[in-house]
Amino acid sequence: MNPERKLILLPMDGSDQSMEVVRYISRAVNLVKAEIVLLSIIDKTPDVFWDPQRDQAVSEHLEHMKSWDTYKEHKMGECLAAACEILEAGGLPKSALTCNILKRKRGIARDILDESRFGYDGVVLARSGLGRIDESMLGSVAAKVFINVADSTVCLLGGKPEAGRILVALDDSLGSLRAVNFVCKMLNTSGTAVCLAHIVRLPWNRSGGELEEEIASRITLAHEITMKRVFDRAVDRLTGAGFSAENVSTRLIKTSGSRAATIYNEAKAARFDTIVVGRRGIDDVPDFNMGRVPYKLGYIAKDVALWLAA
Repeated sequence: MNPERKLILLPMDGSDQSMEVVRYISRAVNLVKAEIVLLSIIDKTPDVFWDPQRDQAVSEHLEHMKSWDTYKEHKMGECLAAACEILEAGGLPKSALTCNILKRKRGIARDILDESRFGYDGVVLARSGLGRIDESMLGSVAAKVFINVADSTVCLLGGKPEAGRILVALDDSLGSLRAVNFVCKMLNTSGTAVCLAHIVRLPWNRSGGELEEEIASRITLAHEITMKRVFDRAVDRLTGAGFSAENVSTRLIKTSGSRAATIYNEAKAARFDTIVVGRRGIDDVPDFNMGRVPYKLGYIAKDVALWLAA
């Protein structure tokens, strides 16, 4: 591996949604600085097909099932070849591409997690894959990987998000700084619009209603003072990395509701199909791999590309 390139793992299952991941990556990631591994974990032939004594009807299909592994490898080979064509057309050289088709060992999610621990900078996967009726739901494999990848940036992708418009959720934390650094180092800068957004969480008053305007203004002003330094530092890093200053904006958004829902709703309303957050924010418990806001975003941000920066 070239140490100057960021190593990205793309688990593939042959589904349309996993191909959308490839199309998005070909447009959103700075492929000049990337090295990509396409990984397919092939499930084993169901055990029942090797125990005809349990079901007499099984023997009728046994010969067909003997070729199961060969068939799966062939189909996944075709899928990975198509993915390589998309990435190469996006500017990734063949020398920076690796295709791995492996047999399942401990389980698909566990095998992906085991692979992710070999020095990857990022893991990008579809929210759902084959056999999902509702692709807005978070599939079981995606959920396990999303929650348990601890040392790498992870991206969940649903729907058909466009590249080129990024919302970065910031607070005054080290996690936010990592989110900005990730955008600078891995995502495309050319023509890309970046909105740096901070959520001002306003508490309810004693009666369970909205705060008086004077109190809300004082809280908002305190956030503005704190976040000006954060915003200025983030803008400097983004422009230094090649983002156009005229394409970088900042926003303070007041809410008394869920910060995760506010971030997602703001992104959708302003057509930002990429959301970037730090894995943990300033208010989160350090003993956990993931903070509350990114955890909630993982379950509600169903039709965007959600990056959790490590």
